Amino acid sequence: MSEDFLNRGYGQEESEARAYYKNFVIAASTDFTLPPMFVLDGPGGAGKTYTYNVILHMLTAMNKNVQCTAWTVTASTLLQNGRTSASLFKLNIGNDSKTSNHSKGSDEAKKLKEVDVILWDECSMISKTALETADFVLRELTDSRSAFGGKRNLLGGDFRQILPVIRHGTKTTTVSRTVIPGINSRSSRF
Repeated sequence: MSEDFLNRGYGQEESEARAYYKNFVIAASTDFTLPPMFVLDGPGGAGKTYTYNVILHMLTAMNKNVQCTAWTVTASTLLQNGRTSASLFKLNIGNDSKTSNHSKGSDEAKKLKEVDVILWDECSMISKTALETADFVLRELTDSRSAFGGKRNLLGGDFRQILPVIRHGTKTTTVSRTVIPGINSRSSRF
């Protein structure tokens, strides 16, 4: 992806991706009073994955270290260098992702510490607990009290579709365990 992308006329999907990219990059790199989380909400087929990849390429061109993640393996394969969230943050799925097996001195921890921006796909499927554990891991790795260790996060998904799978969860329990409350209190929407 080249700088030409931002200067040429493209179709509707590309134009929307370009607008979101500009808003995200400006906000994420200049206004540190904003929360460290940005949300891209849209229905399936709206171009979210395309937008993530545009942002990834442009931030990489700006020498930013970007890590892509998604809750499922399938979605993670659609993102360049994508990994599942459980793998990236070493989440213990068996206990509802309340803990992590990340070792502060490991090579993977060192790589994660160097990341500037994390792009999350399928955030509607991530439980609130998993997001809180990822926040804890990043704070621990960076020795920072800032949310997510000061790293910028772009969470994207479709909250009209799949919510987290909560074992034996009722409708009320499932909704209460979504990331929506945490996102609303700590994010900027574009």
